[in-house]
Amino acid sequence: MKHLVFIFCLFLSAYSIAQSENASAPADTVLSKQKQGNYATEVFFLANWSVTDRVLTENKGLFGDTLGVRADETSLNKWSFGLGFRNMITKSFAWEGGISLLRNGESYSFSGADTAYNYTTTYTYIAMPLKIDYVFGKKLQLVTAAGIIPQMFMRYRQVGTDVDSKGSESPFDNSTHSGYSPFVLSAVFNVGAQLKLSNQVKFFFIPEYRLQLNSTYTNKSPYIHKANAIGFNIGLSIGM
Repeated sequence: MKHLVFIFCLFLSAYSIAQSENASAPADTVLSKQKQGNYATEVFFLANWSVTDRVLTENKGLFGDTLGVRADETSLNKWSFGLGFRNMITKSFAWEGGISLLRNGESYSFSGADTAYNYTTTYTYIAMPLKIDYVFGKKLQLVTAAGIIPQMFMRYRQVGTDVDSKGSESPFDNSTHSGYSPFVLSAVFNVGAQLKLSNQVKFFFIPEYRLQLNSTYTNKSPYIHKANAIGFNIGLSIGM
């Protein structure tokens, strides 16, 4: 909880800096920009849908082990949510910050002659995306971005069902906080568009690719796990 409060305070501090920069501009300049719908700072709310997957390899150290059935895991569709702001540096370039609930995972399913086994695994993070954006256009705008996402691990959860030879189903739901790196870092890339709905409000649809740079697990884990995701952000931004 302390980490969450710390990250949220960082978001508020960055947003305050952006607002103070906007406030320091001459009043007539700010008013002129607002009349044109070109706000120096925008606050946005988004939902992210992604096909999430992972690269899983054996840890070559002392604790390494073969992948076993985990080699057959497949992708998992997940929703994530966030809020943030974009502050224009120049006419076309901006820097972007925010805070989000970021989720990724994988799934597994096996069905034999008289047994079956399946599960989905979800990793949940509190994340703080930091990006540099390029914005081009007037009413319909092209938006491209690249940056990094520091992520604080919150929870691992695995939900599934085990069916024995008698057809008896045994559901399970496992959740833990131990055995995982407390922080991971991902690279993020975006290319999409946003449409001005009014002088102040914009709707955006921006595809996204994320690539985790370090392992989800600790060094003592049998595996090295790096998540990746491809999907899109959809939401609204409001000029401030």
